[in-house]
Amino acid sequence: MEEGRQKDIFVYGRSLGGAVSIYLASSTNYKTVIKGIVLENTFTSLHELFINKIKLLPFLGLVGIKQWNSKALIGQIEHPIMFTRSLKDNMIHPVHMKTLLESANKSKVKVDYEVETGKHQPIWYLNPGKYASALNSFFQQA
Repeated sequence: MEEGRQKDIFVYGRSLGGAVSIYLASSTNYKTVIKGIVLENTFTSLHELFINKIKLLPFLGLVGIKQWNSKALIGQIEHPIMFTRSLKDNMIHPVHMKTLLESANKSKVKVDYEVETGKHQPIWYLNPGKYASALNSFFQQA
């Protein structure tokens, strides 16, 4: 990033992309260029996601798949974060997003946005106007 240039990048991550966004924002290589993060229906870690869904944990360890422990990393992030979740998500239980929100101790701005309907589809699709308004409000706060 050029000297004196303002940070203006917002990272958006949905589902597995949320874990990638958290990783980027906590990384010393990228955190200086990120202004904020929007997370949608993501998980605390692959371990916690799979422990209640399917018994693949021993297999994941054997093949070397990253655990993507977002709950451990999000506590390091100081950037503004918008947490968006569907209360009816059938893939990733909404408690994952609530836990991430509570674990983001260093974030100066935390916005909690939830919808009653929808499953694991993009939340903006359920009510584009309301979502755009919430997103715009988050951008203003950030």
